[in-house]
Amino acid sequence: MDWTPAPRRSSAMRREQNLALVGAVVSGAVIATGLLLLLVARVNPDAGARMRGAMLDIVTPVWSVVRLPFDGAGKALGLAGDYLGAVDRNRRMTAELAKANADLAAQADPDADTDALKARYPKSQVRDFDGNPKLLSEMDALIAYLQMMGTLVDFEAAAPQETAK
Repeated sequence: MDWTPAPRRSSAMRREQNLALVGAVVSGAVIATGLLLLLVARVNPDAGARMRGAMLDIVTPVWSVVRLPFDGAGKALGLAGDYLGAVDRNRRMTAELAKANADLAAQADPDADTDALKARYPKSQVRDFDGNPKLLSEMDALIAYLQMMGTLVDFEAAAPQETAK
């Protein structure tokens, strides 16, 4: 009978198997400790609270070191989310700005298509405010703004503040 010995396992494979065994033993110990704490807390709440405090005293320093990489990764993902949110807000603001520029040009041009402008701003006036139809200027914006402010005043509700002599 010819018997040949089994080939030796590589050191990396032995190391992986040993780490898997250690991980299984540690996981089993953690589960057993948790079940023991639950059982003691159910039977004797005071002793359970003391044991829980002792376990927290043991686990807290280890957890504070173990969670650092997770906190760092969470912070990095949060910063990436903030960046992506800022990009999205920037795109929305750019679209709103383009719409506002189109509204401004349409409001100062009496010949423009103003249906969308009138839908968004029903009380808006459409005309050339400064008398120069070839140029859209700050004067157009200022006159339109002052006229809009004038529509917000309720002259009938305002009581005169001067007294007659």
